[in-house]
Amino acid sequence: MNKWCFGHIRRANKKFAKKSAVKTLKCNPLNYTEYAYGGGVDGDVLYADCTPYNIQLFDGYVPQSVSCAYYSASTHTYYAMQTGALMQKQYGDEFFAFKCTPIAPAPFFYDEYDGENFRTVAMGLSSARYLYEAEAVTFTPEKSLATGVMHYGRLFGVDADDRLKIWWKGREADEDWSDDINSSGYVVLDGDYGLIYNLVSLGSKVVAVRERGLTCITALGAPENFKIDYLPLGSEQIIKNTAAVCGNRLYFYTKTGLAVFNGEQVSKVNAPFTAQISDACCAISWGDKLFLGCRHTYLNKSAIYCYQPSTGRGYFIDCPASVLCSGDKLLAFANNSVKEISYQNGSAEWKSKLIDFNVRGAKCVTEISFSASGNVTFSISNGYATRTFSSTGGSYKIGMRGESFVLSLSSDCDVKNLTLSAEVINDL
Repeated sequence: MNKWCFGHIRRANKKFAKKSAVKTLKCNPLNYTEYAYGGGVDGDVLYADCTPYNIQLFDGYVPQSVSCAYYSASTHTYYAMQTGALMQKQYGDEFFAFKCTPIAPAPFFYDEYDGENFRTVAMGLSSARYLYEAEAVTFTPEKSLATGVMHYGRLFGVDADDRLKIWWKGREADEDWSDDINSSGYVVLDGDYGLIYNLVSLGSKVVAVRERGLTCITALGAPENFKIDYLPLGSEQIIKNTAAVCGNRLYFYTKTGLAVFNGEQVSKVNAPFTAQISDACCAISWGDKLFLGCRHTYLNKSAIYCYQPSTGRGYFIDCPASVLCSGDKLLAFANNSVKEISYQNGSAEWKSKLIDFNVRGAKCVTEISFSASGNVTFSISNGYATRTFSSTGGSYKIGMRGESFVLSLSSDCDVKNLTLSAEVINDL
């Protein structure tokens, strides 16, 4: 074959050969969030906001199987009802048992002024206690109440035998149930919205948290001026023991997520990560945050969900809680332990779902970049190999091949401008 033929073949092969082009891909891994602990995601920022001090508060006695707890702001005292004993803890002391017979079933608590001093009342169905610094005085209540709340100096309570009847007593201390238009009385609520779980004081209203709605008693002045309003929730069902006042609003958890009552209407709360909440069991506020004891569905473990209404931020705290109690400290009771939750900044843990840059096939992660004021530890995996490194911010070469990747990190500070870059080769 002559030279012309060889040249012709080479030019033909070059003409019909495939060309390859390298395409650069970029993504914000926070858009692929799987879960977060001790922090959360707010737009393009991963924030480290709260760290649980998962430690026993003291070396002394720990209350066992706590069914309810209460903090008296008047006497700066914690109370916890365990099986067979009522426990007390004041300031830095450890819990100790009152020398009195136990109250069963679990009582509800409230503070009142007896004319000389403030005292706490533990109210059971047939037996109650006046609680002082180191003394418990037993008395028999005139009304058998299942739950109640103190509101503007007047006790409101739910009748133990008729869970649709709400009693209120006079403003005097002790058992002021005198039959007078300006003293005690009761109202029987419409039964369409289910039984009453508990009563909450919210502004000028006493709110009855019920199975399928809220009922508000505007309770200022004389009882003859009390007003009742019903707020049905349709097919929604409120989870028992999940209602708590935070700021000037009432938050509660339903079968479909977190809801809030602003005093006029109920609305859904678009809080992050609530889809990963199950088995919500208790709630309380502390400072400007709402805390909800629950189960984290992704990790399949007991945890606390924290929501901050002022910022809309929400995150999980790796701490079990079946009962929560807030005072000068926030205590989480679970099983046979008591733990304290701290607001101090600490380590947030975050993990992504599978990241494929919305492109099928093989690709190579080339770089990760971010900004942070503290130390951040990253791990990236392609399903076969994992690489881990720590840094305080900047751009770092990765060089990992695969089809999809999982990124995880722990940080003691906010992480911003997080970007993951990759290259993919396309045949043209």
